Amino acid sequence: MYWPIFFFWGSAAFALPNELTVYTYDSFTGAGSLGESLSALSKKKTGCTTKFVPFATAGEALSQVALEGPKTAADILVGVDQSLRARADALAFDELPPSLFSKLQSGLEPKASRRWLPFDYGYLSIVYDDRRKDVPPPGMTLMGFATHPAYKKRLVLEDARTSSLGRSLLTWTQSVFPKAEYATFWTSLFQQVLTVSPGWSAAYGLFLSQEADFVFSYTTSPAYHIEKELNPHIKAMIFPEGNFRQIEMAGILKSSKQKKCAVKWLELLSSTKIQSEVPRRQWMYPARSGVKLPTSFTSLPVPTKVIDAPENAAQADAELVRQWTQFAAGLK
Repeated sequence: MYWPIFFFWGSAAFALPNELTVYTYDSFTGAGSLGESLSALSKKKTGCTTKFVPFATAGEALSQVALEGPKTAADILVGVDQSLRARADALAFDELPPSLFSKLQSGLEPKASRRWLPFDYGYLSIVYDDRRKDVPPPGMTLMGFATHPAYKKRLVLEDARTSSLGRSLLTWTQSVFPKAEYATFWTSLFQQVLTVSPGWSAAYGLFLSQEADFVFSYTTSPAYHIEKELNPHIKAMIFPEGNFRQIEMAGILKSSKQKKCAVKWLELLSSTKIQSEVPRRQWMYPARSGVKLPTSFTSLPVPTKVIDAPENAAQADAELVRQWTQFAAGLK
């Protein structure tokens, strides 16, 4: 079991000169990750080294920053999305230089505060293997999936209390369904749920091991299987109601003693060099405009209707999680 507690570091004042401490989710770090590539480039180009502190989910990383308060060891937090933004905005993060946002794709630049730099995005979906039984027909709706009798106990979801992806599903369904249908959808969907995992990695592992036939993931998940396995059978559902666009962001703590290095690190994160690596390392779309996509991405279907977080998503976040917990309590 993972216990994300790091009290032994004490204050960020103990950080080495030009060493950045980055809190993030585990798949951003390690061999072959975007974080590994960015860390190497940062050291080469700026002389700033990177110390990653990985957590099972971005939500856990954010919770650790909140727990440590002004004495947090973190200089940078990576992985905040729209579902975590309200919690993150309650903490002390710096406004970022406007130049960091100049090359973003249209629609990704924050409308108000510039404390969060988008670095990738993806469309949420339900992913399946078309070689398994009862393949969803094209054009199936979200409600249609939730109420289909053949899909009972075959779906794995991420926990909305710990996973930003799980919370994003709440935001998506909040956008799609009016109040009168929202409870019906979730009551029905939990009839399809085999289990709930704390984060994406565990959920996707259950799908790959064939313990579950459907997993909540991204429309770009099939690109990994095309690229790495030459496997065209993993598919993502494009829903008529629209697919939610999740945007991942990074920010700099006000308490950081490494501001110069931190800004340079984010400049590299948004550079053409690193952004061109996003598809094959993050399996998401790059946030920077003009980045050429690999064939494994250009062959994927793209949602014709894109849903972004509604204006009231932040205010409704806590209430949505409470409701979700009640629905999950009925899972047997």
